[in-house]
Amino acid sequence: MLDIARTFAILGVVLVHSAQSVNDVVPLPMSVFEQAEIGRFGVQVFFVLSGFLIAHLYPPPPTGDSNRRWIGNYLARRAARIYPLWIAFLAFYLTLFLCFPEQSNLSEILSPSDANVAGVLHIILLGLFFSYWSAPHLSNLVIPGGWSIELEVIHYLLYLPLRGLGIRAILWSIAGIEALGVGAFWASAAFQGVAGSMAGTIDRLGLSESVLFFLVGILAKRLMEAAPRDSLNSSEAVAFSASVILISIHPGMLSEILPKFGFVASVFVAALVLVKIRLISSVSASIAKYSYFIYFFHFVTLRPLQDLFINLELPPVLALGLFSVCSFAISYSAGFLSYRLYEKPILRFVHSKTSSA
Repeated sequence: MLDIARTFAILGVVLVHSAQSVNDVVPLPMSVFEQAEIGRFGVQVFFVLSGFLIAHLYPPPPTGDSNRRWIGNYLARRAARIYPLWIAFLAFYLTLFLCFPEQSNLSEILSPSDANVAGVLHIILLGLFFSYWSAPHLSNLVIPGGWSIELEVIHYLLYLPLRGLGIRAILWSIAGIEALGVGAFWASAAFQGVAGSMAGTIDRLGLSESVLFFLVGILAKRLMEAAPRDSLNSSEAVAFSASVILISIHPGMLSEILPKFGFVASVFVAALVLVKIRLISSVSASIAKYSYFIYFFHFVTLRPLQDLFINLELPPVLALGLFSVCSFAISYSAGFLSYRLYEKPILRFVHSKTSSA
């Protein structure tokens, strides 16, 4: 079921970026474009899945075990899943900038005359230390789509203090992160200077939304682990009510949070139904395995495909369908090779070292 949900998420992300690219070449009907735009909520599905799977794969260490060893193993395995692809694509976009600066997004940060050691060092530092943390407006220019991966790293670090918390504490954590989001929004509008700038940065980071979905994933896992019961106890009910109230008064409630929750819920309901179909489950397991690479690589396919589709003069809806299929097929094929030759050996090595640690 989780693989099917992940497949829906990556297909939605590919669709929305394909629609944006096609729309620049062949204007799509507004109704079609708006429907395709819903695919951007696939990122929130990834965040929920991340919270659920991390809570499942990395429960708190048993009493008496080394907490330091657990943290080291956890961080090493999470880094092995994210950093190899991050570094590979950072190197790719740097090479593209050096060879074809006018074709690179990085030209919006540096001019072609900056394609030198100092300019490259600037990009490397932004990339390795995650520009989204320090300069959110530059994140997508260093690695397209990198903002969601960088938020995922924030989630990984956030899980360390959350790993031992129960249902009530997770609910209060949701309430707390939403209070931070509401406060940051209004503080950025009310204050000037350093205070307003800091509040604005917190608001732009979108932590009150991304962390919300990550915490929902952890909460789902905690509820599954809990003993069967008909309702929350009184303290959990208070925490739940606080969470719902703070979510409901969030400035992005109607425009962002509610549609995202609707999409996420629809994806998991569909996955629950489709999991009974063996072929879909099998195909989804394969796609889910390469989903990180597909996410990174489909951005690489957009501009070449856009140049190709300019000359085809296809009807808009047909162009969108073919564009999406081509982008996904190319990314999936490259993902198959990347996983077998690059990602899997690294994961096996790190897992062998951390298992014996």
